[in-house]
Amino acid sequence: MTKLILNAVRIRPAEGSHLLVGVQPYDKETLAGLRRERAGQYFFRRGGVDGNSILSVPLDPDLGSIGNQVDEVDLSKAQWLVAPLALDALLRTFVRLGRPVIRAAHPLRVLSQRPANLLPTDAGQSFLIQV
Repeated sequence: MTKLILNAVRIRPAEGSHLLVGVQPYDKETLAGLRRERAGQYFFRRGGVDGNSILSVPLDPDLGSIGNQVDEVDLSKAQWLVAPLALDALLRTFVRLGRPVIRAAHPLRVLSQRPANLLPTDAGQSFLIQV
């Protein structure tokens, strides 16, 4: 059995890329509920200066922001947001392709017995930043 490992991916947001990020006060139960109820629609992350906020990013441009305030984030200066969004995009892609996900956290581990690339050849270079 061939073992393929994807252990490095370079991610560079396009110049001038911005995201609207919803912000609300952190509460453990609220974060868990949002993740459960809005899975596949929004990306949620605990963040803020002291981890005292819930940050939300809509995964569909037609969805509005969730939160008490909305911040515009320059992605070229927000590696703290780009990396987890890319990981989430990879995870959603592998699930959509029917690849068994062994581990969804760091590092993402996907099982595949196909000798070809884990990603379809038509995925192109931009699929990672499509959130």
